[in-house]
Amino acid sequence: MKCFGVALWLAAGLLSTSCGEDPATQPTSGLDTSDGAAEVGVDVDEPDAAAVPDGEPETHSPDATTADAQVDGPASLPGDAVGSDSSTSHEVLRLDELAEAFRVEHSLPGVGIIAFDRKKVLGLGVAGLRWAAGSSPIEDQDKFHLGSCTKAMTATLAAKLDETGELALDANLQELFPDVKVHVELQAVTVRQLLRHEGGLYSSLGSQAPDLWSSLWAAGDTDLLDTRRDFAETVLTTAPPHSPGAYSYSNTGYILVGAAIEQALGMTWESVIEAQLFQPFGMEGCGFGAPGDVTLVDQPWGHRQKNGQSQGVPPGPQADNPPALGPAGTVHCPLGSWAKFMMGHLGGGPPGFLSEASWSGLHSTEGAAGNYALGWLVTQGGALQHFGSNTMNLAGAWLYPGDGVGYAIVTNTGPASAFMGPMGDLVPLIAEALEP
Repeated sequence: MKCFGVALWLAAGLLSTSCGEDPATQPTSGLDTSDGAAEVGVDVDEPDAAAVPDGEPETHSPDATTADAQVDGPASLPGDAVGSDSSTSHEVLRLDELAEAFRVEHSLPGVGIIAFDRKKVLGLGVAGLRWAAGSSPIEDQDKFHLGSCTKAMTATLAAKLDETGELALDANLQELFPDVKVHVELQAVTVRQLLRHEGGLYSSLGSQAPDLWSSLWAAGDTDLLDTRRDFAETVLTTAPPHSPGAYSYSNTGYILVGAAIEQALGMTWESVIEAQLFQPFGMEGCGFGAPGDVTLVDQPWGHRQKNGQSQGVPPGPQADNPPALGPAGTVHCPLGSWAKFMMGHLGGGPPGFLSEASWSGLHSTEGAAGNYALGWLVTQGGALQHFGSNTMNLAGAWLYPGDGVGYAIVTNTGPASAFMGPMGDLVPLIAEALEP
């Protein structure tokens, strides 16, 4: 079942919408387009709806968001998919021709494709340009903005902190913020519920709380601890716009999780995730915000479509959502480093990083209001999916734990609604290319 950027998805009789708040889009399947961007629905249930970010930073609009939607890739892979147990060859298959064909067909500036099993990269391909008006080609180690695909990282970090006893997944908001007079309707909401988009919080900051959204833009990156703390206090003392316990995709919920992590550890979410996730997984080159140097065009620039043409957005504050949105969708990574993280969700990753029960819990929708687990949309058959977009970039991930194989596709342009479907259709072609 496919659901595209600004579409709504009906699954199991549930209307699902994906809403988030960064210039990225994520649906139930993992899309964030809530603040400022059109709401994107994907494999989301409304209890699992896709997430839509907060709108695009168009003309410096404070409503830039990421949309994460679920666009179904195949429920099963063609032929005998190469899994993590297939170690006959460590040669990485080049997928550049496939990437170029996809880029040309959809008139994209640049494209990246990666396929992997539990332990290694199986295939890799890149095509196109970092900046549509320039001549610098996309390279294997280039860093792509992942938008709401960041959510799986925040959820995985929370699971790690749950194991170490630093942040309990079942702790409620009143326990996490004891010095705040939390609104009665929010007091019992837990970290787990926030990660499943069941907190009843804003689905679009730009439209539902424009002053609060603007305050994040005004704060910039000068003091993220205070910015997220102030944001949390405002949200926690206000009646929720949706019913807690029901699914409603929300970047706000992930920002609150980031604030809770900061409250517990006394460090920014960025510092914690670098030390406790990026480093253990060997995720070199990962960072936050729009990557690159505006004077060098050394990384892919995001692009907007205007009159059928891709217009580059140079790295800087307007090339992404506000930094405080980080836990919901501001990570960028080289494809290889992002794959290292996803290998963990296939059963690989650093030995002992999480218990088997914790990994399973991240992918479980037991007790959930929809088909959204912790940072992942769970599709029929148990596959994991997510999209992320800040409206100027788009990333999609499809993991098949049963087969031990995963795929990711990125492009340095938006809108998400135009390319999520085609990305989902590309997944089986990648799988076929990997067949012996």
